[in-house]
Amino acid sequence: MRNDSVLIVHQHYILDHLTIYKYRFFDSNTFNNPDGRAYHALCYITSGEVAFIDKNGRQFTAFAGDVVFLPKGLIYESVWTGHRLIEYYTIDFGFSHRTIQIATPQMSLSPIRNDIDHIQPQVIDHKQVTGQMRLYFAAILSEYVSGRCSGSLLAISDFYRLWQIFLSLTAYDDSRVLPSGMRQSPVFPAILHIEQHYADTINVGDLARMCDMSESRFYSIFKSCTGTSPIDYRNRLRIHIAAQLLQSGQYSVAGVSEALNFSNPGYFRQIFRQYTGHNPGEFIKTQSEQPLGNQI
Repeated sequence: MRNDSVLIVHQHYILDHLTIYKYRFFDSNTFNNPDGRAYHALCYITSGEVAFIDKNGRQFTAFAGDVVFLPKGLIYESVWTGHRLIEYYTIDFGFSHRTIQIATPQMSLSPIRNDIDHIQPQVIDHKQVTGQMRLYFAAILSEYVSGRCSGSLLAISDFYRLWQIFLSLTAYDDSRVLPSGMRQSPVFPAILHIEQHYADTINVGDLARMCDMSESRFYSIFKSCTGTSPIDYRNRLRIHIAAQLLQSGQYSVAGVSEALNFSNPGYFRQIFRQYTGHNPGEFIKTQSEQPLGNQI
């Protein structure tokens, strides 16, 4: 392996189960799942509301327009109510996966995703559910029941796109689970953009426009929500990823600096020391004795 190469480590997922159902009934209904879900599920509620109660008595509620994720193995009861019609889609799906490691001297770095089985039950509020997500549920159902081979392939393709949108809305990765309050903030579109594009140059004016507010108001709300400025938030994230990469011992300081779009290795060393208290060389030597944990 070249000294200036960067190691990409990620989970390669292959869809090995996909079914979709559309339920319609009136007034109310209760479903029990005492043996736990056989597959993960994404549910889109078009009419009515539901309360999910798990085996420990914890409850969460979803309403018309919301999308719900239910993980494989979840034991729960769902209580559906509505003034008249109750209608919702459910997509059952499963993935098989394996770890992939690729060394390359040039890369666009993305956060390392965790195993899908670690994602907890959650509701995507209707205000965050995009029109594209709604269309995908209807399209996947139409394609799935068409009986044509091409329809099955289209359903699989559209599901991958739907799942990617879900992941982007939850900002889910292995080491950076964003607080639920942050996802409800009016500056969340900017936070999500930084999380997904931290190796790119950012402009505060562009971030403010994403959130439909002035720069001064955006800056104030962003700092109140995150405790720091947009530039500092991005630098903290870049150094967090840099430390993860350096811990593996698979590539050089210069390679990490280039991958994370620092202007030069000297500037990278300066910023790394500012946030960790060590220069990269010191960090590599001490990381086995002082794990990364939450120090960044």
